[in-house]
Amino acid sequence: MKKKKVNEVILNNFKKLCDQFPEINIIVRTPVILDFNDSNEAITAIANYVKDKPNVRYEILPYHRLGQPKYEYLVRKYSLEGVKLDGEKDLRKIIEY
Repeated sequence: MKKKKVNEVILNNFKKLCDQFPEINIIVRTPVILDFNDSNEAITAIANYVKDKPNVRYEILPYHRLGQPKYEYLVRKYSLEGVKLDGEKDLRKIIEY
């Protein structure tokens, strides 16, 4: 059995969307998550993947704590309590093209 990339479905859907609807404007947004995709390499890879597609704009979304109350309802520890993403401005420079 062929091992799939973690984001293979997302990439395939994005390609289909661009191919089947080349005339619509598309906004690709990436929520930046500490220690998951907050590196220059991760954001650069995404930006490079989408930059040559027609009518596509790329944005990064800053980390926020809107999901924190859900953890409280589930009586689970919110591991990102008090986390602030310091490199967001640097990451925004990567996607300016």
